[in-house]
Amino acid sequence: NFKIVDGDIVIFCFGEIDCRCHIHKHITNTKSYKMVIDEVVDRYTIAIKDIVSDVNLKHTCLYNVVPPVNKTNTPQNRRLPYLGSDEERKQYVLYFNERIREKCRENDWIFFDIYDHYIDDKGFLNKSFSDGNVHIKDGKYIKKFVDDKLLEIA
Repeated sequence: NFKIVDGDIVIFCFGEIDCRCHIHKHITNTKSYKMVIDEVVDRYTIAIKDIVSDVNLKHTCLYNVVPPVNKTNTPQNRRLPYLGSDEERKQYVLYFNERIREKCRENDWIFFDIYDHYIDDKGFLNKSFSDGNVHIKDGKYIKKFVDDKLLEIA
């Protein structure tokens, strides 16, 4: 119960933990990471449509999955470990974002895409913008997106 009302802008944020911990463990000989992610994104889309169906939002936005971390320089949480290699997890995130972008196009939602602003030269979360772990700490590009894209078109 988030008290969403007509005219609000809602931003859905989802996926980092899935790409870090959960996608890899569902891959089998007959089920690729793309199949796993397609299923997650399809269910995510259905849930979002259900949430926003009873309200007349100004905008529905889906935030990109944040860049993965390089596990050689980032401590891991034992309860939520890094599963898959760094390169595999990067592929999961990139594909996840590709699918979210497609769903945004299909549903006339805004893809809140700031991914490229937060990567280092190898495509992982830039440590200078992180909390030293898996989260973005410096939100300057998030704020810029909100100011330039959401508030401008609001």
